Amino acid sequence: MIEYLFHPDALSGDHDLDPIVDFNELVGRQDNDVCERVQRGVRSRAFDHGLLPAKDSHVILFEQRYLRDRDGNSAD
Repeated sequence: MIEYLFHPDALSGDHDLDPIVDFNELVGRQDNDVCERVQRGVRSRAFDHGLLPAKDSHVILFEQRYLRDRDGNSAD
């Protein structure tokens, strides 16, 4: 269930909030569909590993630190 929070001024008067709600629900359905497809792909025997793009360097560093800590390896 999604709850929409609008400023009280938006709820009074002639403001039509339906386009905002409709668009948000459309995007939500599309996001859910993409996530479900990704999960099916990850469970596939053809899936070997994923890639993190360079723009996600913080995620890459976190992953490396997590794996190092998990495996008991020191960074020093």
